[in-house]
Amino acid sequence: MNEKSIDIQLAVELSEGSLIANMKFANNSNSDMHLDKQTICIDNKTRRKIFNIVDEDNTEVGYTGAYVYRDVVPQDYIKLKSGEIIESRITLDEVYKLSKGHKYSIQYSVFHPTYKDKSGFTPFESNKVEIVYK
Repeated sequence: MNEKSIDIQLAVELSEGSLIANMKFANNSNSDMHLDKQTICIDNKTRRKIFNIVDEDNTEVGYTGAYVYRDVVPQDYIKLKSGEIIESRITLDEVYKLSKGHKYSIQYSVFHPTYKDKSGFTPFESNKVEIVYK
C-alpha cells in the first residue's frame, strides 16, 4: 500500500469537557484500499497506542487504554473505494493521561497492517494539531 494513497486528516476539539480526536481517512488512489478496522478505530475505540501526544515541555503523554494482541485476518479490514472517506473519533482523555490546563501537540501515528501480508506494515500519519486542554 502506498502511504500517500490514504490521506489522514486529524481535527481535535473540546466537547463537554472532553478532548475529542476526529479522524478522516480518504482514499486518494485509483483503486480500492483495505483498512484495518481496529487501527483506524472504526468503532470509536482504541486497542493500542495510536496517537503521539506531547505536552508543552515536549514530554510524551502516556497511553492508558486497552492493548489487544491479535492475529490480523482479512475479515478485520474494511474496503475503502477510490475517492471514499471514512471517519472515526476517539475521546482522548479516556485513553491518554491528559491534564487540563496544558497545551498538547497531537498526531495520529501508527503502523497499519498491510492487507493479506502477514509481515507488512505501512506507516500512517496525520497532520499535527496543537490544542490547550481546558
